[in-house]
Amino acid sequence: ALNGSFLLSLSAAPVVNGNTFRRRFRLHYSALSHSVQIRLSERFCVTVGGASHVQSSSGAGAAKLMLAANTSVIPGTNVRTSLNVTGTSPDCELSVSRSLSPHCFVQQKL
Repeated sequence: ALNGSFLLSLSAAPVVNGNTFRRRFRLHYSALSHSVQIRLSERFCVTVGGASHVQSSSGAGAAKLMLAANTSVIPGTNVRTSLNVTGTSPDCELSVSRSLSPHCFVQQKL
């Protein structure tokens, strides 16, 4: 199965000139995020996504790329790994989670 989402938000404000009949708009904020989830089997899922935003007319902003994999080892136990890249600094995470009862959940992150 293939799942995805797309979000775009913009914010603009008028620029005041000496001429009141001519108004122009300047972009203050723009953001874009998307993710695609691919279920390769009943127990294995891969997610790929990204996000970016631009703030002010100077073009200052940031971008992020995300790659994650999630698998169910046995019923009630999941293993998830993710890699996030923001600029030139990657961040990796590995977690194992286990449901002991409906009210107790154990998670270990590396």
